[in-house]
Amino acid sequence: MKPSEALSQYQFEGLIDELAERERQDVARYAFLVGDVWLMLGSTTNAEVINDASVFSIPNTPDWFLGLVNQRGNLVPVFDLKQLFGMEPAVIRKSHMLVIDEGQKSACVLVDELPKSGKNMQRLGKTPPMPDSLSGHLGDAYHKDNMVWVEFDHRSFFNSLSTRF
Repeated sequence: MKPSEALSQYQFEGLIDELAERERQDVARYAFLVGDVWLMLGSTTNAEVINDASVFSIPNTPDWFLGLVNQRGNLVPVFDLKQLFGMEPAVIRKSHMLVIDEGQKSACVLVDELPKSGKNMQRLGKTPPMPDSLSGHLGDAYHKDNMVWVEFDHRSFFNSLSTRF
Protein backbone atom coordinates (compact mmCIF):
# COMPACT_ATOMS: atom_id res chain seq x y z
CA MET A 1 0.00 0.00 0.00
CA LYS A 2 1.28 3.46 -0.86
CA PRO A 3 1.83 5.87 2.08
CA SER A 4 -0.76 8.29 0.68
CA GLU A 5 -3.35 5.49 0.54
CA ALA A 6 -2.55 4.44 4.09
CA LEU A 7 -2.96 7.99 5.38
CA SER A 8 -6.15 8.60 3.42
CA GLN A 9 -7.99 5.89 5.35
CA TYR A 10 -7.88 8.03 8.51
CA GLN A 11 -10.02 11.06 9.24
CA PHE A 12 -7.72 13.80 10.56
CA GLU A 13 -9.96 16.88 10.31
CA GLY A 14 -11.75 16.47 13.64
CA LEU A 15 -8.61 15.19 15.34
CA ILE A 16 -6.56 18.22 14.26
CA ASP A 17 -9.23 20.62 15.56
CA GLU A 18 -9.42 18.70 18.84
CA LEU A 19 -5.64 18.72 19.29
CA ALA A 20 -5.46 22.45 18.55
CA GLU A 21 -8.20 23.12 21.11
CA ARG A 22 -6.43 21.00 23.75
CA GLU A 23 -3.16 22.86 23.14
CA ARG A 24 -4.98 26.19 23.43
CA GLN A 25 -6.55 25.09 26.71
CA ASP A 26 -3.24 23.98 28.22
CA VAL A 27 -1.46 27.30 27.63
CA ALA A 28 -1.89 30.03 30.25
CA ARG A 29 -3.27 33.19 28.67
CA TYR A 30 -3.41 36.65 30.21
CA ALA A 31 -6.23 39.13 30.02
CA PHE A 32 -6.68 42.69 31.22
CA LEU A 33 -9.88 44.42 32.25
CA VAL A 34 -11.15 47.56 30.56
CA GLY A 35 -14.56 48.52 31.93
CA ASP A 36 -16.42 45.22 31.86
CA VAL A 37 -14.41 43.71 28.99
CA TRP A 38 -11.59 41.21 29.58
CA LEU A 39 -9.26 41.38 26.58
CA MET A 40 -7.03 38.34 26.24
CA LEU A 41 -3.55 38.64 24.80
CA GLY A 42 -1.87 36.05 22.59
CA SER A 43 0.07 33.37 24.42
CA THR A 44 3.38 34.70 23.07
CA THR A 45 2.66 38.40 23.65
CA ASN A 46 4.85 40.15 26.19
CA ALA A 47 3.13 42.49 28.62
CA GLU A 48 4.41 44.41 31.60
CA VAL A 49 2.80 46.47 34.35
CA ILE A 50 4.72 49.70 34.86
CA ASN A 51 4.87 51.77 38.01
CA ASP A 52 5.63 55.43 38.64
CA ALA A 53 5.65 56.36 34.97
CA SER A 54 4.91 59.93 33.92
CA VAL A 55 2.58 60.34 30.95
CA PHE A 56 3.58 63.23 28.70
CA SER A 57 0.54 64.62 26.92
CA ILE A 58 0.56 65.79 23.32
CA PRO A 59 -1.61 68.75 22.34
CA ASN A 60 -4.40 68.46 19.76
CA THR A 61 -4.91 64.71 20.13
CA PRO A 62 -8.12 62.84 21.01
CA ASP A 63 -9.03 62.58 24.70
CA TRP A 64 -8.53 58.81 24.65
CA PHE A 65 -4.89 59.28 23.58
CA LEU A 66 -3.23 60.31 26.82
CA GLY A 67 0.26 60.85 25.45
CA LEU A 68 3.57 59.05 25.70
CA VAL A 69 5.46 57.26 28.44
CA ASN A 70 9.18 56.59 28.44
CA GLN A 71 9.84 52.91 29.00
CA ARG A 72 13.54 52.14 29.08
CA GLY A 73 14.26 54.72 26.38
CA ASN A 74 11.31 53.81 24.16
CA LEU A 75 8.45 56.27 23.75
CA VAL A 76 5.26 54.27 24.13
CA PRO A 77 1.78 55.65 23.32
CA VAL A 78 -0.73 55.56 26.21
CA PHE A 79 -4.42 54.91 25.56
CA ASP A 80 -7.52 55.21 27.72
CA LEU A 81 -9.55 52.44 26.12
CA LYS A 82 -12.55 53.00 28.40
CA GLN A 83 -12.92 56.48 26.99
CA LEU A 84 -12.41 55.22 23.43
CA PHE A 85 -15.08 52.56 23.98
CA GLY A 86 -17.55 55.19 25.24
CA MET A 87 -17.32 54.09 28.86
CA GLU A 88 -16.47 56.37 31.75
CA PRO A 89 -12.85 57.56 31.48
CA ALA A 90 -10.32 55.64 33.52
CA VAL A 91 -8.58 57.15 36.49
CA ILE A 92 -4.85 57.24 35.91
CA ARG A 93 -3.24 55.01 38.49
CA LYS A 94 0.40 54.60 37.81
CA SER A 95 0.32 51.03 39.09
CA HIS A 96 -2.44 50.16 36.61
CA MET A 97 -0.71 50.85 33.32
CA LEU A 98 0.00 47.87 31.09
CA VAL A 99 2.59 47.94 28.30
CA ILE A 100 1.71 45.41 25.62
CA ASP A 101 4.31 44.07 23.18
CA GLU A 102 7.87 45.28 22.67
CA GLY A 103 9.87 47.95 20.87
CA GLN A 104 8.10 49.93 18.16
CA LYS A 105 5.06 47.64 18.39
CA SER A 106 4.41 48.44 22.05
CA ALA A 107 1.43 50.34 23.39
CA CYS A 108 0.37 51.21 26.92
CA VAL A 109 -3.20 51.03 28.19
CA LEU A 110 -4.86 52.00 31.43
CA VAL A 111 -6.45 48.96 33.05
CA ASP A 112 -9.00 48.64 35.84
CA GLU A 113 -7.35 45.58 37.39
CA LEU A 114 -4.02 43.91 37.09
CA PRO A 115 -3.91 41.21 34.39
CA LYS A 116 -5.19 37.77 35.26
CA SER A 117 -3.99 34.41 34.08
CA GLY A 118 -6.42 31.89 32.72
CA LYS A 119 -6.13 28.29 31.68
CA ASN A 120 -8.59 25.56 30.71
CA MET A 121 -11.34 27.99 29.73
CA GLN A 122 -14.56 27.00 28.01
CA ARG A 123 -15.00 28.41 24.52
CA LEU A 124 -18.28 30.24 23.97
CA GLY A 125 -20.34 29.73 20.85
CA LYS A 126 -20.43 33.42 20.05
CA THR A 127 -18.78 36.61 21.20
CA PRO A 128 -20.94 38.77 23.47
CA PRO A 129 -21.67 42.37 22.44
CA MET A 130 -18.49 44.46 22.40
CA PRO A 131 -17.66 48.10 21.73
CA ASP A 132 -17.76 48.99 18.02
CA SER A 133 -14.10 50.08 18.14
CA LEU A 134 -13.12 46.43 18.68
CA SER A 135 -14.87 45.21 15.55
CA GLY A 136 -12.47 43.18 13.42
CA HIS A 137 -9.91 42.87 16.23
CA LEU A 138 -11.45 40.08 18.30
CA GLY A 139 -11.19 36.32 18.13
CA ASP A 140 -12.91 33.60 20.12
CA ALA A 141 -14.60 34.26 23.44
CA TYR A 142 -14.09 32.09 26.51
CA HIS A 143 -15.73 31.67 29.90
CA LYS A 144 -14.10 30.94 33.24
CA ASP A 145 -14.96 31.88 36.83
CA ASN A 146 -17.96 34.02 35.81
CA MET A 147 -15.79 36.11 33.47
CA VAL A 148 -15.88 36.32 29.69
CA TRP A 149 -12.48 36.68 28.07
CA VAL A 150 -12.16 37.64 24.41
CA GLU A 151 -9.08 37.12 22.25
CA PHE A 152 -7.70 40.53 21.31
CA ASP A 153 -5.56 41.23 18.24
CA HIS A 154 -3.78 44.18 19.79
CA ARG A 155 -1.50 44.85 16.82
CA SER A 156 -4.30 45.30 14.30
CA PHE A 157 -6.30 47.32 16.83
CA PHE A 158 -3.52 49.80 17.62
CA ASN A 159 -2.61 50.07 13.92
CA SER A 160 -6.23 50.99 13.18
CA LEU A 161 -6.09 53.75 15.82
CA SER A 162 -3.28 55.46 13.93
CA THR A 163 -5.79 56.41 11.21
CA ARG A 164 -7.90 58.35 13.73
CA PHE A 165 -5.38 61.15 14.27
